[in-house]
Amino acid sequence: MERVRCCLAVLLAFLIQRCLLVQVEALGVFPLLLPSLLCLLGMAQGPDRGAVCGLFGGLLCLLAGCSPWVLALYPLVGGVSGAVFHNSRGFWGNWLRTVPVLAGMEVLLVVSHWMAGNRFAAALAVAWPELLLALACYPLAAGIGKAASLGRTRRV
Repeated sequence: MERVRCCLAVLLAFLIQRCLLVQVEALGVFPLLLPSLLCLLGMAQGPDRGAVCGLFGGLLCLLAGCSPWVLALYPLVGGVSGAVFHNSRGFWGNWLRTVPVLAGMEVLLVVSHWMAGNRFAAALAVAWPELLLALACYPLAAGIGKAASLGRTRRV
């Protein structure tokens, strides 16, 4: 039953990201909700479930027309946040733990765009606002996680 709740939380975050948050453009980019939720899932449910939920979110994004990179990055975000960080008590403790994971995701995206032939400065100019907006979406991700009762920890 808990797996179903995790998948429903990812599906809800995906729908909010693709239907509502694409209407909001700030600093030239759109806010990303799924990476913050995947960090929370990884910290609360462990690396295995975080990676599986990341794979599910990546598949949803891939089917919606996103880059194939999300299929590799989202399971990495969920798994790494579960393996490295443990669920802390409190909103700000979890938020601070999502910062390095989301920053690492943006670094990987910048390097991949640069290796694909894009200018490094252009890729970096997109990464900073994307990171800031993903961190700003954390309260919404925490609300989705709380609504799905993901606050209960399950460490394997």
